[in-house]
Amino acid sequence: MGTRFPDTQLASDTTQSALGTIQGSNYGGHAPLQLAHVFVLQIGTGGYGSKVTSLLTSSYASSTWPTNQDTIPGSPTNGMYYVTTSTQGQFSVSGDYTCTAGLPVYLYASGGNPSSPVVPATVTVTGASSSITTPGYMGDLVVTFSTTGTQLLYQGESVTFGTFSDPNYGSFSGTTQTVASVNLTTAQFSVVLGTSSTAPGSSTFSTTVTQAAAPNNPAVVNLALLGLCPSSGAQNFSYLNFVFMNEVSTVAAAYALAPFASTTANNDALHIGTSSTNLIGLQNAALTAANLYDIQGGNVGTGNDGDVHIARSVTPNGGYGTVPQTLLNTLGNILANCVDSANTYNAAYATTGTASAQCSGTASTGLFYNARSDGTLAVTGTTPNDTATAAINIAHYPGGAGTNTGFASNIYNSITGNVPFLPQLSSAPHDFAVGILYTAPGSNVSDVEVDGTGNIWTVGNGSNKVYELSPTAGFTTYSPPAGSTVSNAFQTGLAVDATSSNVYVPAGAGMLKFIPGTLTGTLVTASNNTNASMVAIDGAGNNLYVANTEANLLAGSVSNETASFLSKESVTGVAAGGNFPITGSTCTNQIQYVILDASNNVWTNNQFSNNNHICRYDSSGNLAYALDIPGSTFPLSYGGAVDAGGNFWFSEKDNSALYKIAAGTTGTYSGVCTTGCTQATGGTISTPFAAAVDGANNVWITNSGTSPASIVEFNNSAVAITPSYLSGTGYGNDYLYLQVDQAGNLWGASYIGTNIVEYVGVATPAAMPLSYARANGKLGAKP
Repeated sequence: MGTRFPDTQLASDTTQSALGTIQGSNYGGHAPLQLAHVFVLQIGTGGYGSKVTSLLTSSYASSTWPTNQDTIPGSPTNGMYYVTTSTQGQFSVSGDYTCTAGLPVYLYASGGNPSSPVVPATVTVTGASSSITTPGYMGDLVVTFSTTGTQLLYQGESVTFGTFSDPNYGSFSGTTQTVASVNLTTAQFSVVLGTSSTAPGSSTFSTTVTQAAAPNNPAVVNLALLGLCPSSGAQNFSYLNFVFMNEVSTVAAAYALAPFASTTANNDALHIGTSSTNLIGLQNAALTAANLYDIQGGNVGTGNDGDVHIARSVTPNGGYGTVPQTLLNTLGNILANCVDSANTYNAAYATTGTASAQCSGTASTGLFYNARSDGTLAVTGTTPNDTATAAINIAHYPGGAGTNTGFASNIYNSITGNVPFLPQLSSAPHDFAVGILYTAPGSNVSDVEVDGTGNIWTVGNGSNKVYELSPTAGFTTYSPPAGSTVSNAFQTGLAVDATSSNVYVPAGAGMLKFIPGTLTGTLVTASNNTNASMVAIDGAGNNLYVANTEANLLAGSVSNETASFLSKESVTGVAAGGNFPITGSTCTNQIQYVILDASNNVWTNNQFSNNNHICRYDSSGNLAYALDIPGSTFPLSYGGAVDAGGNFWFSEKDNSALYKIAAGTTGTYSGVCTTGCTQATGGTISTPFAAAVDGANNVWITNSGTSPASIVEFNNSAVAITPSYLSGTGYGNDYLYLQVDQAGNLWGASYIGTNIVEYVGVATPAAMPLSYARANGKLGAKP
């Protein structure tokens, strides 16, 4: 069994551990960034969006890499200490500093200017310019030149020409020009030299080219997540031989940490934090960043200049997950376009300077104009002042928000010139949601539940196994005891108790109990379940509510679906009396989902051959609400979730709708969901399946009617936040199960294969497991 996500929260651990020596480079666009300020920051538990802590002080002993204090008025890092990068963009932090055990530590590098060496070049007249034969012709002279080495030029960079070998070009000797090409994909570039008063003809000549040092770009902020501060005496960050910071490392950190950053006040990469009761979510987010990018440079792209370290293609520790490398590289190139530009302005504190078109917060082609804090198109929200904040904003709203349907194309089309990170997408994606695809060892996975440490649990219907997925270590396989099997119902669910001590899975006969870390389960005796499907556990951890469906549906038969029933039993297998088991009702015909609210009311969603039913029972089994939706062929509806107010949300598959039933609604209804019921509007709802509620009390659904499968977010008033949908990276098919974890990742599982998808950082962190949330009034709330 591999290393799990952190099994214990260290919120009360104030142990100070040595950072160790940290060395690395800071690249921006196509060049190392010299004179950049590198801060070492720690994320804490002072609340969501709280300001991070700077770990460097003025007491640094070395004379080679001294610390300095940012004293610029208005600067977001004012008062913090930093080290400065060299002409090659390198930096070093000594081991004199300490961090708090268990808290994430990251590097934050701001400003700097591209440091470019003198590059010899051979210049050749090309194009229409070569036909200029009349002295005094006032046309533009366009030349191309090839550079040697790997340090390519970029659009907007200043270059100074030496003495031309052909006297016809003497007027350009010693002049400074600007690289003007917008398609810099090779080692050849175009530059407009100006008007010629001579007849240059079509001669070939040579000169030297000096790449001028660019001015400081205060809008550049690169991030690199180092990991979790080790416990006292453990190996410190010195094991990181060399850290490669660039725009892709920035994107990885931004997406993982976005759920802990603010979208309103203090919207930047310095206000990232969590509550004292969700350190586990913050820790897991920091570990997830390492799944996207290797800060030690283990992945090198096919680009031919700049820092060509790119995103991972698979997750480390066994490669259990496929990472959307080209999408992450593309996001890095989007940031690099601003970094490469001649931008000298940062609205947070600068009183002078010029905002480049590539970075601008006012021009429609600028990154900051399109990457606002609320996903809108220059309507509301806050305009970012730096590239890291822009990346966080994109992670918050990867498909835009409101009516901003052109969000992804606008962001993508801001790329101009050659790009440092290859391969990249060849055209604009539908959205910028980042999805990691995990392939479970077994077949026909069903259900997806999150335990208290953020690990994912699912059932392998086709393999008679239960799987625990740690995103940092892969799958752990659990087996039923000898003589017992996992239920062979068409869909088999599971339930995690409030302390994550036990996981319950319906068996072929009875109920199985698995203890995390113990690879063989036990059979709970005296159970009245036979090939049950879904199970839910109450907040107290005493009782299980179980849907017993008819297993012949696996063979396509619906003849015995009326034999299904809803049972209640103790966790030791003692069946409840009274109204249980509930049989002979249309509400119990082929139950597919069992969902509990905070009061242990039991919602069921069943699919009958001609009708679908949404029903609610109290904990004693008394029917309080029933909705009969006729007129559709089997099946009609999947999914269901309860929010913070006790409202029930369910999808209506065949009519592509999402409904919210108000808490406390009673009665029996037939037909369209009307009384006490709200239909969701906006977004794209297409053959929806599963539903889940995140920590902001927003509702997420999965679509099976889009290609590829997709997700959509709605606020609690049933209005779509997502303009269309989020397809992520094109993974998935028919995701019947959906859940949000403590780090703000959204997880989906497909019942027709082995796919489990993690949409990184798209949601608001939620208290998990569900039984814990119910017991502590945390449904639809942040932990």
